[in-house]
Amino acid sequence: MKKNIKILVIDDEENVLKSVRKVILSKFHDFEIELVSTSTQCLKHITQMHFDLLITDLIMPEINGTDLIKKIRQINGQIKIIVITGNATMKTYTESNQAGADIFIPKPFTRKELLKAINLLF
Repeated sequence: MKKNIKILVIDDEENVLKSVRKVILSKFHDFEIELVSTSTQCLKHITQMHFDLLITDLIMPEINGTDLIKKIRQINGQIKIIVITGNATMKTYTESNQAGADIFIPKPFTRKELLKAINLLF
């Protein structure tokens, strides 16, 4: 697995952000993680810094996750994207996939599911 992975996590729920960080850092000590709670913050980070992985929710204020993925793909076509969502339907899966998401994980997810997704990408 590649070392020094930089991850940006966006979710409007603080407890999800903290949980994702805790799960990742419990397994991958050399990863760097930035947490943001709005699409605007996410886009600002993406344009100012390099990230290897984006973990994003779909239902958020400002810009929804699908539109955010499309914008991010225009900025950085190489970034890996994992969608985590409480609105896991065939429609949201298809829309996320078409927008450019690599992996789709329904909420609530387990530690094992998130770590497996990251391992698949790197």
